[in-house]
Amino acid sequence: MDEVVTEFSMEQLIAMPKGAWREFNTPMKDRTGRMKIAVTDAFCIVDDTIFTDKDTASSTHYNDKSFVEMNFVLEGTTLQTHEGLLHRHPYQKGYHNILFNPFSTETNQLVGSGTHRSFYIYVSVEKMIDLLSGYLDEMAPFAEKLAKGEPFVLHSPVQGQSTGLSYFFDSFWA
Repeated sequence: MDEVVTEFSMEQLIAMPKGAWREFNTPMKDRTGRMKIAVTDAFCIVDDTIFTDKDTASSTHYNDKSFVEMNFVLEGTTLQTHEGLLHRHPYQKGYHNILFNPFSTETNQLVGSGTHRSFYIYVSVEKMIDLLSGYLDEMAPFAEKLAKGEPFVLHSPVQGQSTGLSYFFDSFWA
């Protein structure tokens, strides 16, 4: 790790140099936890571990950048709303998706007490088009949607993560 920062701010995130990673305290007042963030030219990776003793208040923000999210829930439950795409959709342990909803409002609420851990990979649209275009024929329509700026969510057909994927999440920062 390059540096520990106790208070998170968008200014600090924007100022992070490419290739660096930082650890922040959660900025939300009704929960405790840490988030680790790494930034590259094409990706922003966030590993968020939050502890709650009850349902949290909903938090809403506007996604003012166009990027693709890959969301992985490792512990806990989050209800997520994406304007025009999802309404209070439960992200539970083992759930994962690929989501594209540019320039939209997003609302999240942690449900229940205990540990809530999510791993997010934010990918530039251009990079994700490159990745999806040559991968599988089944993914080509999603590359086309990205090129047109059309929102979509691709839910994993199977809950849970493989042993290899779980190992990846648990050892990524080592």
